[in-house]
Amino acid sequence: MYLQGGHYALAARLAEEMGDLPNASLYYLKAGDLTAAGEVELKLDNREKAAWMFNKCGQFTRAAELLEALDQYAEAAVNYRRGGFKDKAAILYVKAGKEALAAGLFEELIEELNRQEPGGFRSEAERAMLLKYHRYCGELQMKLDRPDQAGAHFELALMFDQAAEAWRRAGHAEKAADILLKLQRPEEAFRVLQESGRALSSLAPAVQAEILARQGKHGEAAEILEKAGSLFKAAEAWKEAGDLTKAAVLFERDGELDQAANLYVRAGKHDDAARLFEAARDYKNAADLYKKAGKTDDAARVYLKAGDPVSAARLHYDKKNFDACIKALQKVAPDDRDFRKASFLLGRIFAEQGLHTLAADKFQAAIDDEDVNNDTVVLYYSLALAHEANIRPREAVSVYQKILSFDYAYKDALNRMKALEEMPLVRLSTRGGARKAAPESGWSEPNRYRIEQSLGKGKLGEVFRGVDTALGRKVAIRRLVEGPNEAGKADRFLKEAATAAQLSHPNIVSIYDTGADENGHFIVSALAEGRTLSALLEAKVRFEINRVVDIGRQILHALEHAHGRGVLHRNLRPENVFVTDDDRVSVSDFGLGVRLTDLTTQELSTGRIIMYTPPEALLKDRVDQRSDLYSFGIILYEMAVGRPPFEGSDVGHMQAHDAVPLPGPGDRPLPDFLKPIILRLLEKDKERRYPDASTVLAALELKEIVPGITVGGRYEVLAEVGRGGMGTIFRARDTELDETVALKFLKGEIGADVAARFVQEIKTARKVNHPNVVRVFTLEKWQDHRFIVMEYIDGVPLPRWMTRSPAPSRPDRLKLAVQLASALDAAHRIGIVHRDIKPDNVLVTAAGEAKILDFGIARPENPGHTLTATGAVVGSPMYMSPEQIQAKGVDRRTDIYSLGAVLYYLFTGVEPFAGKDIQEILMKHLSARPRPPHSIDKSLPLPLSDAIMRALASDRDRRFQTAADLATALSMAVESAA
Repeated sequence: MYLQGGHYALAARLAEEMGDLPNASLYYLKAGDLTAAGEVELKLDNREKAAWMFNKCGQFTRAAELLEALDQYAEAAVNYRRGGFKDKAAILYVKAGKEALAAGLFEELIEELNRQEPGGFRSEAERAMLLKYHRYCGELQMKLDRPDQAGAHFELALMFDQAAEAWRRAGHAEKAADILLKLQRPEEAFRVLQESGRALSSLAPAVQAEILARQGKHGEAAEILEKAGSLFKAAEAWKEAGDLTKAAVLFERDGELDQAANLYVRAGKHDDAARLFEAARDYKNAADLYKKAGKTDDAARVYLKAGDPVSAARLHYDKKNFDACIKALQKVAPDDRDFRKASFLLGRIFAEQGLHTLAADKFQAAIDDEDVNNDTVVLYYSLALAHEANIRPREAVSVYQKILSFDYAYKDALNRMKALEEMPLVRLSTRGGARKAAPESGWSEPNRYRIEQSLGKGKLGEVFRGVDTALGRKVAIRRLVEGPNEAGKADRFLKEAATAAQLSHPNIVSIYDTGADENGHFIVSALAEGRTLSALLEAKVRFEINRVVDIGRQILHALEHAHGRGVLHRNLRPENVFVTDDDRVSVSDFGLGVRLTDLTTQELSTGRIIMYTPPEALLKDRVDQRSDLYSFGIILYEMAVGRPPFEGSDVGHMQAHDAVPLPGPGDRPLPDFLKPIILRLLEKDKERRYPDASTVLAALELKEIVPGITVGGRYEVLAEVGRGGMGTIFRARDTELDETVALKFLKGEIGADVAARFVQEIKTARKVNHPNVVRVFTLEKWQDHRFIVMEYIDGVPLPRWMTRSPAPSRPDRLKLAVQLASALDAAHRIGIVHRDIKPDNVLVTAAGEAKILDFGIARPENPGHTLTATGAVVGSPMYMSPEQIQAKGVDRRTDIYSLGAVLYYLFTGVEPFAGKDIQEILMKHLSARPRPPHSIDKSLPLPLSDAIMRALASDRDRRFQTAADLATALSMAVESAA
C-alpha cells in the first residue's frame, strides 16, 4: 500500500521494523534518505556500500572512517579532505602511496596555519604541528625526488642534517655547505663542495672565508674577505689569525674606531691607538699612549686637552722645555686639585733658572699654610733651598727648623741649618757688596732694567715696556710720580706692591721687583699679553654670552686668589684687564688703588675711575672684597650690553644712589642667564651682594648651552625644545641666513663609539630625502661641543599630540601612520635602518604632518658595518624588536617591528607590552603575544588591527618584509575606514 502510494520512507521504516533490511535500504534510497540507507547497510555489514551512501549525502567523515577501516586509504583520504580533515587525509595518502597528493595537502596545511597566525604568535602545540608538517613535506619531497623543495621544509622543521643532504642532492652545494658550517662541520662542508665540482675560489667570498675559518685558516679567510670589501668580517678574521695590526687597520677603515684603537694598543702600535683615542676625544688615554710611543710633544698637547696640565708640564720639564712647561702650569687654577703639584714644579723650574725669589713664591704657594708632614716636607725643603740661594738665611733657617721638628734626620737639613747659623752677620744683608736689606718684594740692581717704549700714563704713573737684562725677559716698568701735594704716594704704592707681590696666579700680572734710581721709584711686573678690555670695548667688540662668562670667570679666579690672601684690588676696571687673542685673561695693579683724594673734582663726577667705584667707597665707608665684586659687576654689565650702566654728567651720584638701569632701545639685551647675577653684584648695600668671588663663580658657571649664546659664530640659541638619551635640542636662529634651525648637542663625556656614531648621524641622515623625515644640514663644532644643524619643526612629539583636545580623529591617525611607513621605506631603500623608532622620535606639525627625527643611531643595513658589533643594544625597551633585545643583527624589518609598536600605541593609547620593570617587558617582546588592537578598541577596523599585529610578529620573516608593504596595508585600512 505504501509502495503503491509512493511513500518509500514509510515503507522503509516498516521494512526495517520487520527485519527486512535489504528492502529497507532500497526504500530509503528511493526516498532519497541516503543517511538512513547507509545506517541500514552498516547493519548489514555492507561498509563499502554504506561509505558510498555517506559520501553521496555529504557525510564525508563517516565515509572516510569506513573506508579507512577497509584499508581503502586513497578513497578515505579523499573523503577526509572533503570533510575538512586534511591532516588525516594527507597521512592516508601516504599510506596509499600517493606521496604527491600528501605533500600537496601538507603544503596547504602549512599555508593555512600561516594565514591564521600572520603575526607569528602561536601556542606550543601550534608550533609543534607546523614543525611536523614541514618534516612530513621534506620527507615526502625526498621520496618524490624533489630535494630542492625538501631542503626548505627540512630547514623550517629545524632538521638541518636532512636539509643539508637535500640541498646537496638538489645540486645546491653552497646551501648545503652553509648549513654544515653552521653545524660546526667544516670538513663535511668542504667535501660537499668538492664533490659538486665547485672550486673553493668559485664560491661566494663569505662562504669561502667561512670554510677556511672553520679549518683554522683565518689569515686566508681574512684576505678573501678584505678583497671582497667585507672589512668588518676581514678584521675579525685577522684578529682570529693573531695579526692585530691588520685587524686594527681594517676596523679603522670600517669606522669601528673603538675596536681599532684597542687592537692597536694590544699590537703595541701606541701612536696609532693614541691618534684614534684623540679623535674620539678620549684625551687621557690618547695622551698616555702618545707618551708610551715616545711622542712626548703630542702627549703633552693632548694632556692639556684632557685637562691635565701637570702631566703635560712634566713631559716638557723632562725635555728642559721650560717655557712650554711654565705655560702649561699657568693653566692650573688655585682651586684645582693639582695646584700643589703645579706650584712645586714651577718652583723647581724657577730654581733651575736661578729665579730663586719666584721659586720660593711657588714653593710657598704649594705649601698653602699646611704644616710639615709626609706630603709637604719636600716642599718645605725646596723652599729652604730657595731661601738659601736667594741669600735669605733667616728665612731658610726658619724653614729648616720646621723640617727638623717633623723629621730630625731629613736629608741634610740639620747640617744646612748649622752652616747658615754660623754665617757672619754681614752675609744676612749683602749680596755682591754691602747694602741695606732688600724689601720683601725684591731689590733692583742698578742698570738692570732697560726701558724701551712708553705704554701709557695714568694716576698711578707712567708705564713702560722694558727688558730685565739679568734674566732676559720682557717686563712692564711703572715709574711712580708724586705731585706737589702727593707726598708719601710713592711709598704707599711701594708698600702695596710689596703686598701684591705675594700673589701668584695665572690670571694675575705678577709683580717682580721694586726699585729706585735717579729718576725716582718704580715697580717691575710681568708684561701683560694682549689688549686691554677697555680697548676691546672702545672698538665696539661684541661679546657673546659664553665669552662674557669665560672672561668674567677668569677675572673672578684672580679676585678669589687675591682675596684669599687678604689683597683687594681697589681699582678694578677694564683698563686693568688684559685679554689675549685666545681669551686668556690677566688682571694687573692689584692693591694699587687710586684714592678719591687723588682725583680732581671733575674726575669725581664723570671720570672713568668713578664709573667702576663701588658706592661705599664714594660714601667713604669701609671697603672689602665685596667692593671689588661691585666693580666686577660693572665690567660684566659692560661686556654684555656694550656700555657701562651709569654714564653722564654725574656718574658718582648715580653710582651711589640710582638703581641699575636695564638696557634700553638700541642696546643689546641683558641675557637672562646674566641678569640676576649682575643685579646682585650691583646692589648698593654690600650686605646684599655675593659674599665672595667663589660664590659668584658658582653662579656664573655656564654648565650647558643656554639661550642667548651664539655658537659656531652664526647660530643664536633661542630656546631648549627637547632632551633625549643622545643629547639636547635647541631652537636657534641662523644669523647668516636669518632662518630658524634646530641644533642637537651631545651631552656629557663621550667615548669613541658615541663620537663615531655622532659623526655618522650627519652622513647617514643626509642621505634620506623625504617630506616626513627631518632634514639634516651640517655638522658643527663649538668649543668642546659637537652639534648637528637640522631642520626646525614647529611641532610636538607624538605623545603630546595624542593628548590634545579634542583628541585626534582616526583618519588623522591613519594619515600619520601611512606617512611614517612611507618615510621608513625611503630610508630602507637606500640601506638605512633607524633602529630607534618610538613616539618621542616622531614630531607632528600643526598641519598634522609626521616628521621622523633622530637618525642619531641609524646605520647602514649591511651587518658588516656596525657600531654595535661588540654587543651593545641600541633602542628603546618599549619599542625594541626581539632581535635587538637578543643583540642579533638588525635590518629593515627591525624598524617595521618598532613602527608596529608605535602604531599599536597610536591607535590604542597603550604600549603592546607592560611590566613591572624593563626586564619583564623585554621578555614579553621575546615570548608573549599582545592583545590584538581591535580587542582593546572594538571600533578599530579589523584589517588595521591585523596589519599592526603582523608588523609585531616576533619572527621577522612573518612581518611585512618592507615598509612599503606595511604602508599599502595601512592605506587599505584608510579606505576601509572611509
